[in-house]
Amino acid sequence: MITYTATNTRTGQFYIGSTNNFKKRQQEHLSSKAPFPFQRALQKNPDEWEWEFVEDDREDRELEQFLLDLFFGENLCLNLSADATSPVKGRKHTPETKAKIGAKHKGKSYGPETRGKISRARKGKPSPLRGRKFPGRDQASNRRKVEVTFPSGEKKVFPSGKEAATNIGCCLSSLRGWAKSGRAPRHGAFFGFSFRYV
Repeated sequence: MITYTATNTRTGQFYIGSTNNFKKRQQEHLSSKAPFPFQRALQKNPDEWEWEFVEDDREDRELEQFLLDLFFGENLCLNLSADATSPVKGRKHTPETKAKIGAKHKGKSYGPETRGKISRARKGKPSPLRGRKFPGRDQASNRRKVEVTFPSGEKKVFPSGKEAATNIGCCLSSLRGWAKSGRAPRHGAFFGFSFRYV
């Protein structure tokens, strides 16, 4: 896996990512039409950006996740998610975007041939979620409880990550990343806190 950073030499803004093909991924960033902060800043002044990368034999995104755990949430970090496996996790569409997506798909339906293919592919296969239980979740509400340890040492269990994030003023995606990885924030406003799912 190749883990890379792109840093703006003028503003200090940076982005962290990983890929199996660095040149291809770099070109995708430069030509992307997505209205994400990194793409907009990069395409505005591509010559101001310095790229660095490290390649190893691992197939997972462990190094990218480690760097996100360190830097996600800082003002200069342009990543949208604290989760390396899901770069836009936690990002919500605006009402205007939702309306556009809805209008685009309104009235669409699969034709008989496509419906037949889907039916044949699923025939005899049970639903992967049927009867499945999710350990650590409150089955009544299907939400995971989060234990927050405050810098004072006090511990408090919240019924969901959303409630924990709201209570302490933290970004929900950051809290989820910390609780999932078991790593505590190492700097910033939430240094001294720790989070875990219970």
